[in-house]
Amino acid sequence: MAAGDAQSTMEQSINAGWSGNSAIALVESASLAHSRSWRGRLVQLPRFAQELGKGPALLVAGAALGPQAIAAPPVSTRIDGSAAEAVNDV
Repeated sequence: MAAGDAQSTMEQSINAGWSGNSAIALVESASLAHSRSWRGRLVQLPRFAQELGKGPALLVAGAALGPQAIAAPPVSTRIDGSAAEAVNDV
């Protein structure tokens, strides 16, 4: 997913019946050591996309994240566990 597509992707998903509160994860450069991920709600997708670097990004949404994703608070982390930052703009 390209960062510039985030707003449109969010709007199209909501128009197709997804809740803005649907759980999502956005993973940048997933197979690389410097990968980063953001976990939150569909309505946060445009904000997460603003933080993307130049790497490719994968969007995972809904049931694919498992039931624990619905109850989990939004976070931003590096895959290697370093420099986690809370995201609380729901």
